[in-house]
Order: sequence, then C-alpha cells, then structure tokens
Amino acid sequence: MAKVARPGKAWLTKGITLTRTSPVTQPAPTSPYHAALMAVVDQIYARSPARVPETLEVCLCPVCMTPQTRADIIATPVRALTHDHLSAYRNSAHDVPENPDELRAMLPRYLDLIAQNQWCDVVAVGVDLQRFGDGRITHAPLFDPQTDALLNQWAQQMILHSGWSEGMCQKTDYSLFRLTEVLLVGGWPPDVITTALDALFATAGGPAILHMFLAQIGETLLRFGHFATWGLDLYRTEAIPPLANWLNNLLTNPRVQAHLLSPKILAQDWADPLYTIGGNISRATFCYTD
Repeated sequence: MAKVARPGKAWLTKGITLTRTSPVTQPAPTSPYHAALMAVVDQIYARSPARVPETLEVCLCPVCMTPQTRADIIATPVRALTHDHLSAYRNSAHDVPENPDELRAMLPRYLDLIAQNQWCDVVAVGVDLQRFGDGRITHAPLFDPQTDALLNQWAQQMILHSGWSEGMCQKTDYSLFRLTEVLLVGGWPPDVITTALDALFATAGGPAILHMFLAQIGETLLRFGHFATWGLDLYRTEAIPPLANWLNNLLTNPRVQAHLLSPKILAQDWADPLYTIGGNISRATFCYTD
C-alpha cells in the first residue's frame, strides 16, 4: 500500500488564527439548503459502516489519544460519536490506516457534524478532512461510485449552505474561501467545488456572496502577498492548478472586473491587488513559503 508523504508539524504555528472565524462549535446556521444537506448525510450513513472497526489505528502517545478514548470510539455507534471523539481522531498523529473501513466509517460522522457547524481540527489550519483526502489516494478508489456521488452532493450542498449563511451574516466556522480549501484537502475534485461556487454566485443572493468571496481572497492577498492556503500547499498541491485556472477566469470576467473597478469597491485596499492579479494567478500565489 502506497503511503502519502506528510510534512512535519513545525508549520502548524503559521496562520493558526487564519482559518477560523469563530470557536470550534457554533449554533448551526440556517439556510434554504440545510435540509437537503442533512438528507444527503443520512444517505451517506446508510451506505457506510455503522461502527468503527476494532483495528482502529491511532497514535496512543500521551499527546494524541488515550487507550480509553480509542476503546470508546470503537464501542460507540458512528452516529453517536461525539465532537471530542472526532477531534481526538483528527489530531492523532497517525498515517492513513491500513484498513480503509476505518475511514469509511468515520467520514459520515465528520460530515454530519460539519453540516451542523462543528469542526474537528483544534489547531484550526483547515485540514479537518486531510486524512480522508490522503485515504482517497492510498486506497483508491476509497468509495464505490454511488457513495462517491453522494459525497460530491454533500460538498456542493455544503458550499451552497455555508456560502448562503455567511452571506446572510450568520456565524460560520470557516469562510467560504477557507471552506473551499478544506474540501479540496479532503480530496474532493476541484471541478465539483468550483461548479458549486459558480452555482452559488448565480443564485438570487449571488452578487452579495460573490463580493464577500472576493473580499476574503483580496484581504488575504493584501495581508500575506499570497492566498495563504497552508493545507493545499502541504497536502493537495495537485488541486492548485485547476483552482488557479478557475480563479483567473473568475477575476477576468468582465462583470467581476467592473465590480472591482467601481469607485465604492476600488476604495477598498484589497480591490486593486485582486484586480491586478486576475489572469496571473499561479502556483506561487497559493504558496506560504518564499
């Protein structure tokens, strides 16, 4: 079985406050898309193991997880696993497990809690779903076609739900741009994510949500000189070229350019750098290293 190379942890202090916009858990925001999102979660549960296998592979060092927590995860039905269980599993320093059913069992509960605005990466760098993305490579194909299609539906509904909620000034744990990164790190194909973003921007509230998205990437570019996509840069570099191409197309769209050049928007510090970089976004634009 091929192993996915993983970097050391010295980078974790970089950007540690960048991706979170709220504490780890918040009341779930409401949107016209949330019921459909939760319906997809139920369908994914129905196609997945009801319990985590007894082979559960974790790191039992004093920093990562206790034997009791591991035993509790194995003994608890997946639907009843707590946020603390999933946080402990996410932050355990183990590699992709040998038994792929461990990932197949755990993922639905992650998606369930994420859909309720409960994220599980306590260091807040946007890699909540990174192990599942690695697993899609190591155990390809990790999911059967029907489950894979449902996972794509979940990601697209999550973008619609979270983007709409954030656009309506409800608290979401990740900004729309950071959610995009999290899903790509989790192994979703870039075209699945960008198609959902296009659909979101085409809704009735789309212009306001698009402006919010542009401000997010513009402010990040202004602050760091790049998009500060720590997770993509470390774990899913293959997703960067298609995302860069989509962003170049977005920023060179005449409607978007006219928006960025309007006097009210151009008065914002982030607007001119974003307008200038349109069509010129490259691998380096995403990189957090010099």
